[in-house]
Amino acid sequence: MKGIIATIRKNPGLSLLGANASLLILWLVIQDPLGVIKTGYAGARPIMRASESLVTSVEVEDPQKRSLLKLTRKELIPLDPKEKKEPQYNWEFTRTVGGKTETFMADRDRVRDLFASIEKAKRYYSIARTPDNERAAEMLTDNEGRLTCMQIRLGLENGKTARLYVGKSSLRGNDSYIRVDDENDIYIVEENLRTTSGGGDVDFFRNRRVFPEIAKDSVFEVKTIAAGKQMLLKRSGGTIWQMMAPVAAAINTSEMNLLLNDVLDWKAIAFPLQPAADLDRKKAMTLEVTYKPNTVEEKVLRFEILGQKDYSSYVVRDEKGTLYEITSVYLSHLYEPQERLIEREHRAPERRP
Repeated sequence: MKGIIATIRKNPGLSLLGANASLLILWLVIQDPLGVIKTGYAGARPIMRASESLVTSVEVEDPQKRSLLKLTRKELIPLDPKEKKEPQYNWEFTRTVGGKTETFMADRDRVRDLFASIEKAKRYYSIARTPDNERAAEMLTDNEGRLTCMQIRLGLENGKTARLYVGKSSLRGNDSYIRVDDENDIYIVEENLRTTSGGGDVDFFRNRRVFPEIAKDSVFEVKTIAAGKQMLLKRSGGTIWQMMAPVAAAINTSEMNLLLNDVLDWKAIAFPLQPAADLDRKKAMTLEVTYKPNTVEEKVLRFEILGQKDYSSYVVRDEKGTLYEITSVYLSHLYEPQERLIEREHRAPERRP
């Protein structure tokens, strides 16, 4: 002990370095910033690796709903080479319900969420695959030996097919019973794969975007026609917008940005088969948005606002006849453009009684 004390007195710098190194090692063990010392559920292996680069197709079959949802990987999305991101693809969504099959573009965000959910499900808590446990996990078979629980089939890049059987899932939490292929264990995972695979919603993976993904700065004209009257907005350069009709006036840049951000990001909350009878038809309007992608000729997108459903909910029809129910906070700017969009000093003076 005396020798150690003597060494510390002779080499105070070395001793300080050793103390700092010890504290650093202790911090690394406690905080684990690189995720290399994880234990418990967080450190367990995923039940399966799943990503856009590993999976080429997904089938979600729910015998209870008599539905089959299929996702098919399509073309690779060009990315900036400077951005170090995983490959991303467009996906096609096909649903078969009651013998009727329809195909749409898929919601890429929800496809990625499904893969992320699968990888977050870990091989940690498990129970043996016995008749009693299968009954508790709601992984039963019918009289013909077919499983009655939801099934997720993943077509892999290597040509193989992996199967996940989704049993009982928590109604309030994120717990699910999962079986992988024909393994002898049933895993209890802290992910609700029933929710991220659609939960029986046959439109779950359908692309909900009303507009294609276009840059706000590529839009240079917005036109509406309501009750036979036309309103025209044009971008005159940079972020400067002008109203050309029904009056000529400068547009407030902040309000115009809010409007464009809102409209270009419309996402369907439902796909009605026909307009509701109680729509406020006084809010009917035709909307045209003209934009010019890079090095491509200008394009015009036309939509019909069929009416207002409630305070911020509207029903929109595109050129193909597809109906979308959307929510929009700033669409009201187009119903009162002179009051909401024109720069204050250019507005007509208020009439006083």
